[in-house]
Amino acid sequence: MKTAATAQFAVDAGSFTVQLSPVNKLTILFCRMSGNGRPSGSVLAAGVVFAAALPGLGADYAGWAVGHDSGDYGTIIHTVNSGATWERQGAGMIAKADMFGVVALDSTTAWVVGTVADGYSTIYRTTDAGQSWARMGSALNLPNENLYKVNAVNAQNVWAVGQGTIVHTGDGGTTWANQTPAGYGGTMFQGIFSPDGVNVWATGEAKGGYATVLKSTDAGQSWVRQSDGFSPNVDHVLGVAAVDGNNAWAVGGGGSYALKTTDGGTTWNVMDQGAMIRDANEVAVVSIDDVWVAHDSSVKWTHDGGQTWDTFNTSDYTMGIAVADETNAWAVAQGIMGQGLIYHTSDGGANWEQQTVAGWTPGGLLTVSFASQPVPEPSGIALMVIVIGAGAGFVARRKRAGE
Repeated sequence: MKTAATAQFAVDAGSFTVQLSPVNKLTILFCRMSGNGRPSGSVLAAGVVFAAALPGLGADYAGWAVGHDSGDYGTIIHTVNSGATWERQGAGMIAKADMFGVVALDSTTAWVVGTVADGYSTIYRTTDAGQSWARMGSALNLPNENLYKVNAVNAQNVWAVGQGTIVHTGDGGTTWANQTPAGYGGTMFQGIFSPDGVNVWATGEAKGGYATVLKSTDAGQSWVRQSDGFSPNVDHVLGVAAVDGNNAWAVGGGGSYALKTTDGGTTWNVMDQGAMIRDANEVAVVSIDDVWVAHDSSVKWTHDGGQTWDTFNTSDYTMGIAVADETNAWAVAQGIMGQGLIYHTSDGGANWEQQTVAGWTPGGLLTVSFASQPVPEPSGIALMVIVIGAGAGFVARRKRAGE
């Protein structure tokens, strides 16, 4: 069992409250237990309260998905229970713009990027699990260009890419630097990933007859184009993800390609290929061997580095994929009719369920991201109190009004 929270206490008869999470509390009433098991008198007791996952229930993960604007603001939906329930966020805080990219840094911090609003790129950040969203940057340091993907290494270092644009912040989003290399100002970038804040890949549409794949080994100060494996067949690379500076995956179009490198990008090997008219839209990795790919109308995954693949058929235009661990993955789709769809597996792909947003059908969903660490308390809380002291005991009950 995974310990979710502990609390030391020393109390006389009375009550104390254990804060399990920002929204979950448990009140324990302490007293002396008489011989017949009834509360009697008071006693000083000490112990530890454990909140743990019940066996077999697993942990809960927090995540976000984003998509086209709906109503008068862009679509951002959020879950704290692995998608069992989703809710929309951002009313009164998010511009009327399509939200294309999202990254969850942890269960409370996420970044979202999208189309231009008020003359410059939209970048939003939350640090309180989406209770509030703040627009980052300004027209002084962000271009008048749409942004499509975002990647955060930590609270300070974040990259975003879009139309002819690679931007980076090293101060948590207050200021942004344009890192687009010369000659790429007209290139549509649609993939960005840094595993460590030093090595960075940026990917996008064809330039010179094949997909753009740029690699930086100095946090974006300089870039080198990588062509092995992409020229001449891969037309565009829509997603990239890396384990470290050597091991990475890239996916794209002109044949639903999935390519892998184990030498930092000097060589890229095609590990999967599909129909020429289809795209592989996004990739998420747990390790270099455990990889998940969102295709136009399916999700594919491998647990052996691409030697074999499994497939789950989805709605058309499945654009985003996210993983939290070896067993939990989520995919989102625009849907053939423009209605957002969410798929989830909790058993490594053996079974999938479709998830919904209560009381609302989102427009087309484009990307999804989940924190890799569980939320503070797992699903299903078991509480165990160890009490030290002869004759001491406890009861847990609902307090009456006025108590």
